Amino acid sequence: MRSFLPVVFLLVHVLAKAASPTAASSNLTFNSIEGSSFNLFFTKGDGAGRIIVVRKAAPVQFVPVNGAAYTANNNFGIGSPVGDGEYVVYNGTGNAVSVYDLLPNTLYYVAVYEYNGSGTTTEYLATALAGNHATATPPTVAASNIVFSNLSGNSDG
Repeated sequence: MRSFLPVVFLLVHVLAKAASPTAASSNLTFNSIEGSSFNLFFTKGDGAGRIIVVRKAAPVQFVPVNGAAYTANNNFGIGSPVGDGEYVVYNGTGNAVSVYDLLPNTLYYVAVYEYNGSGTTTEYLATALAGNHATATPPTVAASNIVFSNLSGNSDG
């Protein structure tokens, strides 16, 4: 009987899953929008953590799989590829991320998924906070007709 109890405890521990979150993140905002990066902020849902997926030019189609872990990198294209051109750029407990290595004048779509647990016990909320924003457009005309005046010696005036 004694050897049976540790096996039962181990099975219960392995089979136990975290409770799925019930409230998605909200209030997605973007700022510091450059030609190759932007920052995004949001209000956390009720998960212990969240992953953020970014996709260029089309809405995110990916839905996370319970029990799966995803590697994030805020350099677009480096984190876990989870779909056609979709990459995980954040995995953590915060409510903001700066995303880099983006193309100028390009629309990017974002999805934020809440989760509880870790490893094989991870449970995701399939409802995502979704939004999009374009990166900045580079200038099309170079500066011209620069004029310097009131110059004397080695200083400008």
